[in-house]
Amino acid sequence: MPCPFYTAPSPQAVRDEAKRIAESQAAWSEEIVELIRNLDEYSGRSALEIRLSRVSRAQVQHALALEYGASDWQDLLHLCETMEHDDFTQIRNRAQFLVEDHSQRHPVAAVRLRKALPELAGKSDREVFDAAITLADAQRTIAKEYGFGSWRALREFVRSHPATDGFLNTPDAVPPDVAAMVDAVDAGDAERLKPLIEANPSLVHARVASDITCGDTVLHRADPRATNGARMTKGHLTVAQLLIDNGIDINAMGGCGDSCFTPPIDASSWIGNQRMAALLLENGADPNRAYWTMAKPVRTAANHKGKAIFRMLLKAGADYTLYETVALGFLKLTRDLLKEDAQGINETDDGALPIVQAAQDVKMTRLLLQFGADPNGQDSRGVTALMEASQAGAKDVVEALLGGGAEPDIFFAIASRDREAVDRMLAADPDCHKSEAVTPVILAAASGDVAIVESLLKAGADPNEAQHRWMQDSPLVTGVSHRHEHLVPLLLEYGADVNPPKAFKWNIPLTAAVRWGNYAGVEMLLAAGANPSIASDSGGIGNPLGWTAFVGDLRCAKLLVDAGADKAARCLALIGAAHHGRLSIIELLGTLDTDLHHAHPGGNAMHRARANKHAGALKLLVELDEIHQLPMGRRDDILRPRAEFLHALLCDDGEALDALIAKHPALVDRDLVRNELFHHATGNLQGKPDLRPLLAAVDVLVKHGVPWTIQSAVACDRIEEIDRLANRPETLRQGLHTAAKFNNVQAMKFLLDAGADIDAKEGGWGTALHEAARYRALEAAECLIERGAKVNATDQYANTPRAFCRPGTERSDALCDLLDSHGATA
Repeated sequence: MPCPFYTAPSPQAVRDEAKRIAESQAAWSEEIVELIRNLDEYSGRSALEIRLSRVSRAQVQHALALEYGASDWQDLLHLCETMEHDDFTQIRNRAQFLVEDHSQRHPVAAVRLRKALPELAGKSDREVFDAAITLADAQRTIAKEYGFGSWRALREFVRSHPATDGFLNTPDAVPPDVAAMVDAVDAGDAERLKPLIEANPSLVHARVASDITCGDTVLHRADPRATNGARMTKGHLTVAQLLIDNGIDINAMGGCGDSCFTPPIDASSWIGNQRMAALLLENGADPNRAYWTMAKPVRTAANHKGKAIFRMLLKAGADYTLYETVALGFLKLTRDLLKEDAQGINETDDGALPIVQAAQDVKMTRLLLQFGADPNGQDSRGVTALMEASQAGAKDVVEALLGGGAEPDIFFAIASRDREAVDRMLAADPDCHKSEAVTPVILAAASGDVAIVESLLKAGADPNEAQHRWMQDSPLVTGVSHRHEHLVPLLLEYGADVNPPKAFKWNIPLTAAVRWGNYAGVEMLLAAGANPSIASDSGGIGNPLGWTAFVGDLRCAKLLVDAGADKAARCLALIGAAHHGRLSIIELLGTLDTDLHHAHPGGNAMHRARANKHAGALKLLVELDEIHQLPMGRRDDILRPRAEFLHALLCDDGEALDALIAKHPALVDRDLVRNELFHHATGNLQGKPDLRPLLAAVDVLVKHGVPWTIQSAVACDRIEEIDRLANRPETLRQGLHTAAKFNNVQAMKFLLDAGADIDAKEGGWGTALHEAARYRALEAAECLIERGAKVNATDQYANTPRAFCRPGTERSDALCDLLDSHGATA
């Protein structure tokens, strides 16, 4: 069945699938019946009625299109053509698309043809559209856009430089002129870009490698925050304007990561880049443009608390609904919508219900109740506003809901951690632990209350039951994700499966523990028999070791390797480490028999490092590859000390580490040690919030010449080094954020007394108070608030510190109460 997001089959494959389904109606499975129910005329019919109906092939085709997120069958075929994996098929399809765009008189088609074809130079749009354009003309245009003089030359280049998966998805497959343009755009270097465009104005229309098969536009790449989270400069805005001035399609589909299949304005809305969003809208970006089932920019802005970008979009003419105004807390806009039409107040939109969306906003909650919102309504997850508010510790919202008629049930009792109420309800109705959506035992696992979890398990709750339709989280996954590893023994006692038979996305307990930095949980699960090589059925690098590469957790990676993660898992993790530039994990895996050239969609590890411009990772991979080519004895002589170095460091065995460096001095004289391994040892690169400086290892590394940084000095509480290094606004800011993270109140006071700006923001992570909330550093938060920190300061995603606090433990409860008592909002 379809996978409607990042992938699509070939056009022939969907034609064959539609034919196969249409010709086997009598034997349709329940899955196919559900597919047919996508059609309005069959939505309410039973399986038997559907099997006995005459469903035409055209109807099957339309049902398939809807399942893939396309509007109709032709739209689905276009989606499949857009997502072809073969490079030559891609460029051939693009030529055909250009012919179609010309026939439909799309303005961008006129721009592209006029630039590329000398016979159309200087012609008006009307004259271009009135001209007869052949497929050969379109092919010449595509060739020019990739820097070639003819279609044949482009075709030969593509065929001689095959990409592994996805258009131009390996560095060697990118034509030279396009590669030069991408480098200039990524660097925000307009002076380097101008001569390239002057030499070939068509170049700006080339599509380049991305996370989706159809690739990216260079206008998407002009926003480095949306592309790879990098810092944006004024140069990137200049580059974006230059591309727009030279006719690039401002509304073209592209994107990467979580903003795939979106226009540039949506990608910038996702990441909260106000300056780029403003530039795009000023130049005419369509505020309502969306592709297939992807959200419109206003919804993206709302989902990421982008109030400023939302206002820009509205000013540019964007349409909006209750979903956006409630999510962003705009009372007047919400009131105006409800006065005009309040019928949708109790309907879900994208699975969300307004009253549940408002569960941390008491003013919005009261407004919705005033207009008739059902206080007991459930969103698509089965979650009520009372559940959401009580889980978040929003006491004023809970009071408003109860006053508005919300009925306290077992979910409310669990979220409130009212053990007596839970026991009373179970005694009155032993089946009240059952639910078709969110299950009580999962809610209890999220709260971390052992007594309530045990009561539910004793009453018959299934320890392996999935949470809801798409996440599939089990109680064990939920417990370790929320860092409640104390629940692990209890859940295992009642039969929780550490190795679920159907490993869907993130519902693997071991993967969840790694993903959320729960080192203790990883240890407990491995001790209980968790498979360190277990993989998700969604493919990719979705195994526990692969996730250590994603989050950069060297300690967990070493733990999994020592537990026996197999070669296949190590090979995939190496590719992930190269993709994200995790040198320490590359080093760990490279000292083993990991295949450095293991092929995977998107290329091997070296391809990934090169494509993502991780020069250090590429250099290390090349070095390891040269070592792996040596005779076995010589290879082992080099790699064994490096493996022992990692082991001694991560075990905090200062004596062994010192002896090893004395024997092999070159081990410590590496950028890898200074820039990564030292910071793993100090705790700055460890998973959150398990921050444990390896002090013996740190002292040995410093003894052998590794220099202190302000972050490492604060993490290890070395006041004399802090005093020496905290001599600039930048180091004061970095030190203060580290002190908040490590709950180092002594260092925090020292830095504040030295002039650190208490509300300064570090990168996109917000203020020091954000760090204290994120790492549950209660005492640090108390110190910051006492010194006047703004409790409602926002990070780049408009999150306040309170947004990172959820009740569930004594410390997190106290942190929530502290922030709430000082007027914090979530």
